[in-house]
Amino acid sequence: MKIDRFLLPFVVFGLLAVPGPLLAEVILLRGGEFVNGTIVSESTHQIVVDVDGARRTIPRSTIQRILYLDGEGPPDPAAEQARRAERVQELRAERERIDRELETLGESTDSGEEQSFFADLFGSDDDSAADEAGQGDAQADGAEGSPWPYVWRSAVLPGWGQIERGDTWRGRIYFGATLLSGLYFYQTHRSYVSAADAYDANADFSIAAIASRNLGAQAFAILEEDRLFNERSSAGEARFRASILFLSLYFVNLLDAYSFSLGTPSPAPTNDADAQTGWHLRILPEARDRLGLRNSNERYTIGFGTHL
Repeated sequence: MKIDRFLLPFVVFGLLAVPGPLLAEVILLRGGEFVNGTIVSESTHQIVVDVDGARRTIPRSTIQRILYLDGEGPPDPAAEQARRAERVQELRAERERIDRELETLGESTDSGEEQSFFADLFGSDDDSAADEAGQGDAQADGAEGSPWPYVWRSAVLPGWGQIERGDTWRGRIYFGATLLSGLYFYQTHRSYVSAADAYDANADFSIAAIASRNLGAQAFAILEEDRLFNERSSAGEARFRASILFLSLYFVNLLDAYSFSLGTPSPAPTNDADAQTGWHLRILPEARDRLGLRNSNERYTIGFGTHL
């Protein structure tokens, strides 16, 4: 330790005699060794020193003292924070200056053209109100164009839904076919009931004839029972076919009322004071570009009726 204290002044003097760019810091280690170089980074456990272009990592536990030859000493956190705050203030002042220049430039431009540009770009209040009204009308048209009102009408009376939506001939066909199939089913059902009653009534006679020892009566009872059984079976098959025909026409009628009513527009509500009657063309836009361009995806319906 005495040798280190004796040599320390000469080491410092020798380092001061060397030009500044060559030596930035001097690190004195506990074993008497000293390292000349530039501190690249520091942490709580070690420092990294650049010595003649080579990086050297030194643990802080082995360091006795660090000499900053430039006289500035280690970085001061408070001073660094003050420099950052000063820089922030400069940036804020620069931003306020730019805002003032932009405001002055905006006042010198034509306000009418600027408002027109932004109205075309983002849409005006009137356009927004028209868009909302159009969306409300589209939702109302969708609710009015629902196929379910036609379906329940056709369920109550086949063909009613088709006639209600305007397909008069189709409705008449479904009504007539379903009515005839229903009458046919009723007739076959009555025939089956009559054949079943006759078969049941002949059962007592067949039992009595078979119990007797008359061969002629037994033969007649067997043939009569076989005939009545065949008639009952034929009537049952006819009734089954009639029921399938009636149910098929009924469900096809419901399916037709549902599927063909999906694209049928419902008549718009009218006002007696403003409504007119005649040929009209309704254009219902499906979409609209927010930049003011009209989309070509539009739906057109033409017909004869009342329009506003």
